[in-house]
Amino acid sequence: MRWALALAMLLAGCGAQPQRLAPPVSLPVENTLTLPMRDEHGVSHQLAARLCRPPGSSPAPLVVINHGAPAERAYASLMVPTSCGSGPARWFNARGYAVLFALRRGFGTSTGEAASSGRCNDPDYVSAGLAEARDIAAIVEYGQGLSGIARDGLVVVGQSTGGWAVLAYDTLPHPPLVGMIVVAGGRGQNEASCRPERLIAGAARFGTASRTPMLWVYARSDLSFGPQLAVAMHEAFTHAGGRAELVQPEVSGPDGHGLFYMAGGDAVWGPIFDRYLKRR
Repeated sequence: MRWALALAMLLAGCGAQPQRLAPPVSLPVENTLTLPMRDEHGVSHQLAARLCRPPGSSPAPLVVINHGAPAERAYASLMVPTSCGSGPARWFNARGYAVLFALRRGFGTSTGEAASSGRCNDPDYVSAGLAEARDIAAIVEYGQGLSGIARDGLVVVGQSTGGWAVLAYDTLPHPPLVGMIVVAGGRGQNEASCRPERLIAGAARFGTASRTPMLWVYARSDLSFGPQLAVAMHEAFTHAGGRAELVQPEVSGPDGHGLFYMAGGDAVWGPIFDRYLKRR
């Protein structure tokens, strides 16, 4: 069973969970939660979640961080909500944010079926993104109702498939946001064989109804959604009416797709996030 536990820990951040970091000087308050939601058919589901509060008693603004998906669907059941010791949790906690990690339907112990884009040769990326946007809506609503969470200052972040779901979420009615950040967002890893033109068309579709000025961060070495595809999606999104700043940092290593969760990744994305959030 040791291998299963180790694999579950690895998958907590969609295959990019950071290496073990030294504990922060003051540990955040950690709570394990189960969030309720209803799907588009009115069926109830339970989502596994972890809340990482910063030290102190003042109401904290909320950051909802949305995970990606493992390349192999069989590993989705082994996922767990990202740790409060992870780089993203520690970075936001240090700036006074409470961080809510939740597993969408079909991941880990969250009930229901994970959204599917369908066959690789005929994917429906828009419908899959909208399905997962419903999960984000439920997570945000529940998180903002928690004791000790401020009603203003909300930030929504998504990585990989979670980032694509964030694009879809902005097309739905939602509370006022300070910021919306997409890191390596997309669906259909190894997209060269999974109709990348449909990702571009999907970005344009979401851009027509997007309302929040976003930040998009795609490492230039991302092997799932490379720099040319990121530019094409961004151009389609903004030409359709969406507002987003695209930043493509250089990242050492063979694959920058896991930048957000990799050990030391916040040294790259942290200053980019800081600039965006200060402007917002």
